[in-house]
Amino acid sequence: MLLDEIGAYLQAQGVGTAGTDLFLSGLPDAPDTALAILETGGFEPDLAAPMDNPTFQIMSRAGDYFVARTRAKAAYDALHGLAETVLSGRRYLLIRAMQSPTYIGVDQNGRHLIATNYAAIVSR
Repeated sequence: MLLDEIGAYLQAQGVGTAGTDLFLSGLPDAPDTALAILETGGFEPDLAAPMDNPTFQIMSRAGDYFVARTRAKAAYDALHGLAETVLSGRRYLLIRAMQSPTYIGVDQNGRHLIATNYAAIVSR
């Protein structure tokens, strides 16, 4: 659910196209320039209110460092601070970045990787 909802939102914002350069749960070998949305667990659910606290990562990859950074920043701009939004019928109270887009090196093919981790508060 989370991956589909975030993916659909990013596509609607023009950040990527699902199945073309925006992928859920991993980066395929091609294309070189791509974004992936990865579930990363989350924090404990709220016991006092019907809220979940999932976390996820956006990974940007490109042969050119500046292309990877620009795409990671586009996702960051679309998601960080997003509040009181309904995505696919679920209410997201808040999505916030846990850090700025961060360079994490190159993959086995020399393509640059930039990642940002996000935390969300979602109504159950």
